[in-house]
Amino acid sequence: MTLFAMHSRRRWVTVSAALTTWCFFAPSLARGQAPEPPPADAADDAQPSPDDAGVFLPTDRIKERQLDRARRLLASEQWADAVTLLDELLADDRDAFVASPSAGGTRCSLRAEAARMIASLPAAGRDAYTLLFRTRADRALADAVARDDAAAIVAVARR
Repeated sequence: MTLFAMHSRRRWVTVSAALTTWCFFAPSLARGQAPEPPPADAADDAQPSPDDAGVFLPTDRIKERQLDRARRLLASEQWADAVTLLDELLADDRDAFVASPSAGGTRCSLRAEAARMIASLPAAGRDAYTLLFRTRADRALADAVARDDAAAIVAVARR
């Protein structure tokens, strides 16, 4: 055998052995092993806060901003604008969770917080709320009772 033939045969044996090894181990690597996680930073070593108990509550940043705006309007005694924003929050079908200053920073339902804020209005704020929404609520309740629609009655009571 010539020198060229021996090198050719060695190269072919090496390539076929490498290919056989790769074909044998590649499927198990693709199926069974997850990539290594990135190294943890020093900040990641800290214990999770009590708010991060592995439960993720739905939030809505736009609604949260609307609730904050209503708080600022109530603080500046702009009752009509504040109660209009709070009523919009109550009217929405989807609820979200926000940090509640009244509940010690824990998360509560956005609707519950809006209802709490309406319930805690001073006399001038309650008058503005009644003036803006009483007629609409009375009409919606009368329509729901006339149609004998229990879901509509519950919706009026919720607002």
